Amino acid sequence: MPGRREADPNDTIQGVAVQGSKAGRAVGAVAGPTSRGRPLPRRKATQRQYTVCILTRMTTPIPTRFSDEEVALIDQLIAQGIADNRSAVIRQAIHHLADHVRRARVGSEIAASYRDLPQTGDDDDLAMANAIAMTEAEPW
Repeated sequence: MPGRREADPNDTIQGVAVQGSKAGRAVGAVAGPTSRGRPLPRRKATQRQYTVCILTRMTTPIPTRFSDEEVALIDQLIAQGIADNRSAVIRQAIHHLADHVRRARVGSEIAASYRDLPQTGDDDDLAMANAIAMTEAEPW
């Protein structure tokens, strides 16, 4: 059919732009010739094209080696319903580790600020006065 071409890996796949494509261009769409003045019909992306899109645009593979015990632990977490697959378990673990590190850093900064500028008796008196005022303001 004149004006049609095979899907290029640089096209969009189900509305997701693939590297090097122009936003809004669909798989099978032709940037120029049309059929009798009408745009050519759009073709659905194949599963392979969709997978290629996901792998090239949204993730970066990082080869990692795990011991048999670690793999067994990951598989146990999957069996418990923590995640759907090994990659999801590893991604969740990274997020938990990053959160743990962030919270530990914030906690140590708070503790350091109290060491640098310790509370005084006046701070305690002010805190107690505010607590009493808030309690008395409650409509109970």
